[in-house]
Amino acid sequence: MKKQFAWLISCLLILALLLTSCAGFDKKEQDQNEFYNLGVDTERLPLHVTEASLFDLSYGDLEKRIGLAGKNLESKDMTQLSIPFLAHLSYDTKTLWPSEKAKPRNFSPQTWLDEAKDPGLGIKKLHENNITGQGVQVAVLGSPTPLLDHQEFHDNFLYSYVRSDTEYDELLGFEGMVAASILAGKQCGVAKEAVVHYFSVTDSGPGFSYYCQAVKMVLESNQGLPKEEQIRLISISDGISEEDEGWLDWELCLEKAKEAEVDILYFNNAALNGFFWGGCPPYKDRNDPKNYRPAEVLSGIVIDKDAVLVPGDYRTTALPTGEDVYMYWGEGGFGWAIPYLSGLCALGWQVNSDLTLQEMLEMMKETAYISANGWKIINPPAFVEQAASK
Repeated sequence: MKKQFAWLISCLLILALLLTSCAGFDKKEQDQNEFYNLGVDTERLPLHVTEASLFDLSYGDLEKRIGLAGKNLESKDMTQLSIPFLAHLSYDTKTLWPSEKAKPRNFSPQTWLDEAKDPGLGIKKLHENNITGQGVQVAVLGSPTPLLDHQEFHDNFLYSYVRSDTEYDELLGFEGMVAASILAGKQCGVAKEAVVHYFSVTDSGPGFSYYCQAVKMVLESNQGLPKEEQIRLISISDGISEEDEGWLDWELCLEKAKEAEVDILYFNNAALNGFFWGGCPPYKDRNDPKNYRPAEVLSGIVIDKDAVLVPGDYRTTALPTGEDVYMYWGEGGFGWAIPYLSGLCALGWQVNSDLTLQEMLEMMKETAYISANGWKIINPPAFVEQAASK
């Protein structure tokens, strides 16, 4: 009788595991579908796609940002779209394109996607010289459900979960994974060998409450560790202002981090004053600073002549909809520039661990390349050289 009972319990356990596994698979598929449903509704596009037909769509923020990711365009004629216009669209490795005859001449979406993995501006040459951020500990606080087995990441990617009681935790988030791949991804990363501690955080709570929990976890994890093994920088591609609920708690959180000598870069941090974003179109050499220009969304806005442009547009990053899926972002944003700057800090600390964050940000401004039209462009090799000489 005992053997029969044990056999029954074993069967029930196996059945429970199978049901849990299937439910998880279905949930993952559901999350991916929800992500792709946020993009452009291609059924509303005419057979002969024009720029006007795309611009006439009722774009929400996410609809425009997700763009053509995962869409089937095989039946469309896109020959009327210009190359500069196409460069501003977003798509991923799951996007299905029309035949070569139905695409504009010189439009090679796969080539654009592959080449935009390069952080540009001489970063790859720094990597060839073993300036990779190796050994530097940083943290990314980002959206839930990063794909831990994505090929862009390796054993330098450590995961922690900041628990929430909200349903938002069950939804597919992409911003944090984008930021992590820009900071330290194998192919897309500025500091590809920095150690990234990823804290999965929902922003659906009051103010920055869950971000505060994650910062507390960072500070606790640093306790008792040698200086070189401690997390030095927290990168957050999100922001909070004095008008937001939870601002006072966030200020207290920042003060505790400062006391523990942990720096935090977040969207509207005063430390980032003097930086803005832009990029190099995918049909130009992304390692030549002359090819960089301010983000299209900033046109008409007066930018300080001393402000330094950081890549944030025209980038390819990892995407949590498949272990080999990458996304080309025609328009990224300042949230994409923050992990780029964080990666540069990791490179700076590799060559000179005594530098402060503020010293490095000032060096980035001092060493910036000045284009013919007066724009200042971040200059990673010159920055690293100056950091190493201090």
